[in-house]
Amino acid sequence: MVAALLAYESDAAVVEGNIYTLYLDLARDAIVRVNSVPEQIKVAKDGRYSFELPPGAYVLTATLGDDGDFFAEENVTIKGEGTYNIDIIMIPVLDSMDEDDEFFEEIEKDYEVGVVEKTTRIGLYVTAVVIIIVLIGLLYMHRLMFKKERVYEGKERGEEKGEKKEEIFEERKDGKQGKEEKAEKAERGEREGGRIDGKLDIDLEKIKSEAEEQLEKLVEYIKTEGGRVTQKDIRKKFPFSEAKISLMIAELEDKGVLKKIKRGRGNIIILK
Repeated sequence: MVAALLAYESDAAVVEGNIYTLYLDLARDAIVRVNSVPEQIKVAKDGRYSFELPPGAYVLTATLGDDGDFFAEENVTIKGEGTYNIDIIMIPVLDSMDEDDEFFEEIEKDYEVGVVEKTTRIGLYVTAVVIIIVLIGLLYMHRLMFKKERVYEGKERGEEKGEKKEEIFEERKDGKQGKEEKAEKAERGEREGGRIDGKLDIDLEKIKSEAEEQLEKLVEYIKTEGGRVTQKDIRKKFPFSEAKISLMIAELEDKGVLKKIKRGRGNIIILK
């Protein structure tokens, strides 16, 4: 038995480290367990723990709070003597989200609605581009026809050099009136095209402004909740579909404003 104890002490390794909360503060008074035989339990008064373990595979668990409000679990494999430094970060324990098939069907419907809205906006953009292309094509055809008319008039004037000056004057007068009418039509078409483009710009700016305002309200709500909420809480607060809320969170995450952490069947949203 003495020989076994000496062999245990010679092969034992030290597993130690700090315990942190989600905000990287030391988790003082956390309870740390390791599934050795017998099980070892320690209270990290200063946020630090240490165990002596023989070679083998173990699971370290840490809890904090009267009801285990914070929890963490780490796997460690001891292959020989030495010191293993393993820091543990605990995260809040959320109540399991009781959701049924109807909830997921609602998410699917909301996602389809979001796709339709996005497709509608793309359709508006495409329609505007087509209208602009058509207007440019009409202007080009108008200029081409006008150029052909000028060439034809030049030929007629060359063939009618022997005619009287009064007839030449009348032809020039008619040509001038035709030019003025064509110019008026071109100007009218450009004004109508400008109204269409202006209206589209106003609609796009309005959509963009409303989207930015909704994102700002979401960020302000998370701030009032201490910088951390669940996605389920956001859905209760805002009258948006689950799909739209997911898109808003993804956009803010891409901008570096917040961070999303997957926990069970729910998500934790934290401001950076």
